[in-house]
Amino acid sequence: MTCESPAAFKEPPKPLALALALELSAESELEQLEATVTQLGMNFVEMGEAIERIRAKSLFKVAGYKTFAKYVYAKWGLTGNMAQKYIKASRVYRTLISAGYDTATLPPSYSLYSTWSSLDDEEIAILWDDFMQECGNEPSVTSAMSFIKRYKTKDAKPKTKRAIVTDIKSANTVIEMAKELDTTPGEIIQLMVAKLREAASQY
Repeated sequence: MTCESPAAFKEPPKPLALALALELSAESELEQLEATVTQLGMNFVEMGEAIERIRAKSLFKVAGYKTFAKYVYAKWGLTGNMAQKYIKASRVYRTLISAGYDTATLPPSYSLYSTWSSLDDEEIAILWDDFMQECGNEPSVTSAMSFIKRYKTKDAKPKTKRAIVTDIKSANTVIEMAKELDTTPGEIIQLMVAKLREAASQY
């Protein structure tokens, strides 16, 4: 992550008055997180998590930087966009681990995971197996982009847990209505459809 910095970033700006007023605990936390990023090198999971904490808690101000982008560039030669990719990739990887995937089976590509960051956690956990089967367990950023694009444009997407729960509640409502009216769920649905058509005809 070393590269020559532009002139504007070669020398860190002088500490701000705000930075001087911050508690020592914040300064110590920043030092610990910086050491984590430096030592981990290309371990993007913990590295992304550490960078995310620095950004979320504005710890870069302790080092005297007004913006997160200037801080990561001066410290590690990372652009703001690159730092964001590490953060996104770390979130996706941790989501898969939480979903029960073995670290030994997950590819070590932060670019691949950052591509998946446009999906929410439930979608990632549900779709990962399908993606790996489709690409023959040889995933790439290109195959991931293609898979996700097709998923987003499909009329029928795999349901998230939240959507399934909503469907179950809706179905139970229809069943309860049928019991109260001593009829069948099918007749209740037909009645609902007729009412919807009647309402739609008024517009």
